[in-house]
Amino acid sequence: MNFTLKIQTNLSLAKRGGALFMTVAVLSICSSAQDTEALIGIDSVVSDVTVYGESAIVTRHAYLPAAEGQFRISGLPSAMDPASIRVRTTGGEVVGVDTRLQYAQAATGARVVELEAAWKSATRAWEHKTDAAQTARDLVGYYDRLLVQERELFQSELAAGSADLQRWEEGVTFFEAEFKRVRDDSRVAGWELEDAEQAVKAARTALSGARTPSGAFTYDLEIDVVSRGGASELEVEYLVAQAGWTPLYDLRAERQLKSVELVYRAKVQQNTGEDWEDVNLMLSSARPELGSRGPELEMTWIGLLDPSTESSSRLPEIMARSDSQNDLSSFWYLGKGETGSWQPSFAGVLDSGLSVRFQLPRRETVESREEPSTLLVGRTALEVEVEHYAVPALSERVWLRGHAQNTSPWTLLPGVASVYFGDDYIGHSALGRVTVGEEFDLHLGADPGLSLERNLIEDQSKGPSLFRSTQSVVESWRVRVTNHGSTSSATDGSVNVIVQEALPQSSDERLKIELESSTPPLSTGERWQRDREERGVLTWILHVPKDGEADLTWARKLTHPEDLEVIGLR
Repeated sequence: MNFTLKIQTNLSLAKRGGALFMTVAVLSICSSAQDTEALIGIDSVVSDVTVYGESAIVTRHAYLPAAEGQFRISGLPSAMDPASIRVRTTGGEVVGVDTRLQYAQAATGARVVELEAAWKSATRAWEHKTDAAQTARDLVGYYDRLLVQERELFQSELAAGSADLQRWEEGVTFFEAEFKRVRDDSRVAGWELEDAEQAVKAARTALSGARTPSGAFTYDLEIDVVSRGGASELEVEYLVAQAGWTPLYDLRAERQLKSVELVYRAKVQQNTGEDWEDVNLMLSSARPELGSRGPELEMTWIGLLDPSTESSSRLPEIMARSDSQNDLSSFWYLGKGETGSWQPSFAGVLDSGLSVRFQLPRRETVESREEPSTLLVGRTALEVEVEHYAVPALSERVWLRGHAQNTSPWTLLPGVASVYFGDDYIGHSALGRVTVGEEFDLHLGADPGLSLERNLIEDQSKGPSLFRSTQSVVESWRVRVTNHGSTSSATDGSVNVIVQEALPQSSDERLKIELESSTPPLSTGERWQRDREERGVLTWILHVPKDGEADLTWARKLTHPEDLEVIGLR
């Protein structure tokens, strides 16, 4: 006999927002041979989804064909948490909810035919892209060989004194343009081929899953409704695992260094077993899996172990006395907030204090699959004050850093940012949480137009004398910054570079560390003075003209008793 897992409800009702909700509570095993002919099957569609960091709340809607009776919604995903189900109806009262875990056979018939057609179409597209990519590579090779032939011809004409310089210059201009075109075409063809290969892989995986003899588990939801008069609309909410989202950012700085374009995206991962088609999608920073109750300190016991007494054998028992941590796994449901307004093109923000929710402006479709889907949250331009800075002891590069204010309507959550400077990709950076109106720094990569050298120019030690029992060490460095054509907002191409060095802090009053000399003098602004007092960081601002250089020389002095050795010095 086949069996299904049945989850029966507690008959207590909870009233919220003018609607009645049933709370799932009791598990039992029942035979699938029970009479279910009285159940009326109804279709439901996913209408709303709120995605959290590691889960999602899914809302389904259905219309009841009768004012009351017993109804069944089939095919809910196995990733659903049965304890999280909430059901309400507008025209009646929900007096019973049962959940049955069913085994669904693998796709057959029309679905397999559909997937086979998709795989064949993807394969043919891949073959076409393969041919296009090979043709583009062949064309690059052809121009390479043609250029070699032209160079050899010109050299022979030059040796014979019959070279036509104007024709050669025209040929060089032609080849430069053609080389750029064919290489760009080859690069694009390669990217399109990679996309086609991924499409074939995805189609093959889907077809393989449909052809496998094994199926999957799904839930059937059985709902008992009593009429209160009028037509009834049913709403079902449940939490699913195997879903979540993380923020992604693109930061693109203009070469004029006046502003930075911020593109806010969301990488949505969902492998729940059901597609979210044309849904109202919301992204939330809440973490329902953590529960609502924080940890509490509990009494602990300690003792002394004396092998000569018998009571020591009870020590493990005493130390084990503690209540188990409250089980928060059943705390899944978060109520829906009030509807807010949002911009017509980008996500709106619903800030509830403890969490931030982004209401995407249009209905979205997110398929259930292994690969994540990337959705646009919004795009904005931020005014930025860019500064160059260098840490010579750690890097021989001069870096760009922008100071901006979050004037967008979105709270920026911690995530990875792809940084672009003009059309060039610089690399990855990281953003922390930045609330609306908060100031923050954007790291924009190294400036290739600036180079830096740091050299030790003096290392002088003075030992104890007749009247002195201490030893002193003076170390001097020269830092040189050269401007080869820096990215600068100044009209003359000059740039100010913030140079920072660390003055070690002493943990022993017998060790004295001081700045011996500095040319130019230290910068004395409030920001730099605070860095020096709190972190021992010395700061200079060097003005470096275009195609010129600027030097910094500085020295530190360490004084300590002669019989002691300095440790931890860098």
